[in-house]
Amino acid sequence: MNQAEEIQQIVSRYGKTYVVLSFGSADGGAMFGQWLRREIMKQKGYTQPNNVYLDTFGLDNIPGTRHEMKLIRPTAGGLASLNEAWDEYYRYAVSTAHTMIFVATAAWYNSSYCRRELEDHFFEENQNRSQKVEHPLSGVVLTFPDSRKYCKYYDFERVGMTVIPTTKRYVVADEKKRLTLTGHYRDFWIVDQETLQKVVQAIN
Repeated sequence: MNQAEEIQQIVSRYGKTYVVLSFGSADGGAMFGQWLRREIMKQKGYTQPNNVYLDTFGLDNIPGTRHEMKLIRPTAGGLASLNEAWDEYYRYAVSTAHTMIFVATAAWYNSSYCRRELEDHFFEENQNRSQKVEHPLSGVVLTFPDSRKYCKYYDFERVGMTVIPTTKRYVVADEKKRLTLTGHYRDFWIVDQETLQKVVQAIN
């Protein structure tokens, strides 16, 4: 059994992937990714763990995965699922999905891993599908005020991706109070329901 067949056999136990998430973990991005995954699964009626692929969960039951607390800032850490083969599992998830969602915050632009997810996975997957005359992978991009200065690097609309401008809505809205908090509470943000509905509607 080759690596591709082994990956397929392992991940098939946890459901087919329809949607893949790409986000920068810093500045509350990891928590937002978990929130967005939960909301999409609820509204689309998805029930299997890998239906919306978020690698923190997707790698949980994979052989060779280790769990490690990653320091986000001095007062907050996050549990990361680390696996040397993460890229191959991510690639396989993308190959079975119909939609990729990019949470294009400043943290996303500053992450080399996130840029790989766009360039080496999304673009490459669509190139492969085009050669096979298959339906393309849809791209949905959430953009934020803190990432506008980076927008010159990618013209998402030109390549046919759905762009949804939005803003972060911190769960603790009072900034002075929020900045005194420790742990994840300081960084926890979501988006409004209008934005969420646009994301759900954009999923094929």
